[in-house]
Amino acid sequence: FLDFLHASILFDWGLAIIMLVVVVRLILHPITKKSQVGMQRFGKAMGAMRPELEKLQKKYKDDPKRMQMEQVRLMREHGVSPLSALGCLPMFLQSPIWIALYAMLYFAFDIRQEPAFFGVFQAITGGAWAFLGDLSAGDHFFFELDEPRRFLFFNITGGNLLPLLLGVVFFVQQKYMTPPTAATLSPEQQQQQKIMKFMMVVLFPIMLYSAPSGLVLYIIASSTIGILESRYIRRHVEELDRAREAAGDDAPARPQRAGLQELLGGKRKVKDAQARAYTDALDARRRKIQEKQRGGSKSFKRRGK
Repeated sequence: FLDFLHASILFDWGLAIIMLVVVVRLILHPITKKSQVGMQRFGKAMGAMRPELEKLQKKYKDDPKRMQMEQVRLMREHGVSPLSALGCLPMFLQSPIWIALYAMLYFAFDIRQEPAFFGVFQAITGGAWAFLGDLSAGDHFFFELDEPRRFLFFNITGGNLLPLLLGVVFFVQQKYMTPPTAATLSPEQQQQQKIMKFMMVVLFPIMLYSAPSGLVLYIIASSTIGILESRYIRRHVEELDRAREAAGDDAPARPQRAGLQELLGGKRKVKDAQARAYTDALDARRRKIQEKQRGGSKSFKRRGK
């Protein structure tokens, strides 16, 4: 497919890689949207449960296993499930493309020493600048070595810019892919979150420093489009929430459990029997109050003479 884009439509490998990103993102957009909407609503629901979670943490601070069981029970009673947020599924689904592209850029003969963007960087410098002059090697933005040098597990062929930009893009992307607030997480979960951020922002770019620049270009383009996509989805969710709040301005104050279910995207069937009975009772009570409000003025029987 990449060869088709290059040979028949765009006639440039760099543009073909970016177009491949667009196609993959369009295919994965429904899953990405569902994942990010679920993560945002899950985060809001966990924020609403924060007081109860803090009570459990204080009560069972010496018994982590019991505290975890009570947290699971509380989440089940409120109809909150971390599975509603698909998490890293879109990135996981793209990983086969990254692996295939990595192998193709290393072993495909036709792409060796092929520049990106019609060789514009070489044209404006008379071939003196090697930046993106070979998509199967590093981008060589700063300099290019005559012979590769071994450093740890990598063969350094020059000074590359794209891996550094990748770290910046990952840092910005973390701002739009933040899990539930740190106050609702245990110290162990907060530590794991910090480790994951460090790996994404620092270790991942280091691992890709000597990778083909075409692969790094793909990941940068994919992550950049992902940031824009996240902003669009977040704005869409905020508009839906505002519309839902505006529609319920005249409604009576709802209990917390009903509010959590609305945060998670409307009514949801609760598997726990006790929680389901509680939710049904709340719905019946809410309908009764609404019927009384719609009834308006009282009617009186006419007294006989």
